[in-house]
Amino acid sequence: MEIAILVLLPLVGGYIFASNWDFTRYHLAREDGHRLYFRAAFWGVALFSTFMLIHILFYHFTDSYQELVLHVRRLLDPWFKDYEKGNPVDFAVVATVSMLLAYPLANFLNRIFHRKQVAWIFRAIKHDDIERILHRAARERRPIAVTMANRKVYVGFVLRTFDPAKLRKSISVLPLMSGYRMESDGRLKFTTFYTQIYGTDVHPAHGEQASLPEPLEHMSPQDFEVALPLELVQSLSLFDLTAYKQFQHPVP
Repeated sequence: MEIAILVLLPLVGGYIFASNWDFTRYHLAREDGHRLYFRAAFWGVALFSTFMLIHILFYHFTDSYQELVLHVRRLLDPWFKDYEKGNPVDFAVVATVSMLLAYPLANFLNRIFHRKQVAWIFRAIKHDDIERILHRAARERRPIAVTMANRKVYVGFVLRTFDPAKLRKSISVLPLMSGYRMESDGRLKFTTFYTQIYGTDVHPAHGEQASLPEPLEHMSPQDFEVALPLELVQSLSLFDLTAYKQFQHPVP
């Protein structure tokens, strides 16, 4: 068995672990090229070193484990006959174990540190202004104002939280108002007020259960969901109606 194949096992395990543990997968999804390889290699070496240390400790201090290792060595010895390169039975076993346990270990750590997930998400997106604003809007349940490339403007709640490890192509909002920016000075002019249909207290948390007055009783507020392609978004910000009114009539 080639040593190169054995070296590949911890690297694969490192990638599996880093792409499933929340602490690392948000960053891993944003890497490419050699940075992706180095990150996977780092965690692969870390896992392999940890399991090798555990293996050595158990081998020297646990008789039953020592007997098991000797039995495995006898079974695998025929596969490792190139003694000029050594006889890496223990290396092969630990490398295989580190790869097989990478996914269960990542899930185990996710359960232990599940309360830190929000902090890890913010840590991963803090340098992406759009995702940082969307994350804050979803967490604080505040509406956003989205200006599209055609000057169309939507104000509404972010309907879905997002996974920073996945590529986002659009933003889904529950609109409160819509309109456009005037070409002359870029000021907002609202033309449609969805709150006149489903009320001012609508919120994504209970939008599916809320019913609309006749003749729209067969619909819910979330039926007005709008998906906005990110590639057509010109600007995005948090929206506050009081502040908007203040800017329309500034204090002299």
